[in-house]
Amino acid sequence: MCSGEGCSPLWLAAGYGHVDALTKLIAAGGDPSAATSAGDTPMLAATSRNHTKCVELLLACPGVEPGVANKNGDHPMGIAAGKGRGDIVSLLLGAVARGSGGAGAAAALANKPNGRGVSPLAAAAAFGPRPGETTLAAVDALLAAGADPAARDANGATPLMVAAHCANPLAVEALLRHGASSAVDVEADGGAVDVHAADAQGATALWLAAVEGCAGSVAALLAAGADARGGSPGGVDACDAAAKNGHAKVAALLAPANTSPAAEPAASEPSAAAEAEPAAPEPGPGDVGNAESAE
Repeated sequence: MCSGEGCSPLWLAAGYGHVDALTKLIAAGGDPSAATSAGDTPMLAATSRNHTKCVELLLACPGVEPGVANKNGDHPMGIAAGKGRGDIVSLLLGAVARGSGGAGAAAALANKPNGRGVSPLAAAAAFGPRPGETTLAAVDALLAAGADPAARDANGATPLMVAAHCANPLAVEALLRHGASSAVDVEADGGAVDVHAADAQGATALWLAAVEGCAGSVAALLAAGADARGGSPGGVDACDAAAKNGHAKVAALLAPANTSPAAEPAASEPSAAAEAEPAAPEPGPGDVGNAESAE
């Protein structure tokens, strides 16, 4: 599992989850921050393999920085979020918040993108619940720490769009709840959860959920006011996109919301008597307001 050269015994112990060996190596003076030639730290190694206890041991070491990225731009927070590890996400955020930077430093880490421009929140939004879970601890922890739900990746996608595209209704609901419960605060910081936002291709979260056939996400987005006629890449709206991808249930869910206003009945041909009637006089200056309001 060692990437690059320079994997120390401490690094290997952290990466393979050998808690006893890691404890002894730290006590013997091993460097808990020593990275490989690829820039992978022991913390990154432990996080990548979901070794929570090793992460705890490393965080207790003076000088260990949880936000250090490797040469590809990957860092422990992004890795943990992308694996849906709310326990590790919370450990990392808590350690940073207890440091000299306080809550501000924790918020910065919660918003730190990886080398591909993906924020931890977007990475967490892509990951569905782990077996037995009914909430997304990583998403909740990041939002509580100040992660920006409006942050966009290189394709212009927000975490809400990522959650919809990955058919993750729990993440969609969590993001929508956050926007609804703290709309004033979030909007003040420029981070409102906008259900109408579209990515670089013009796709909205609702359109992406419809393409994936995720009824839960579609229902949540419609309840939040998403426009079924908005976000139509290539001129195909959400209802048609669902139908074309074989998602009849979702298409039926979208159909009432996507119904266009009834067409006005065609005007009948004027009768001869009507044609013979004199034209109405042009409105005078005092009649302009009334004429406009009657239209």
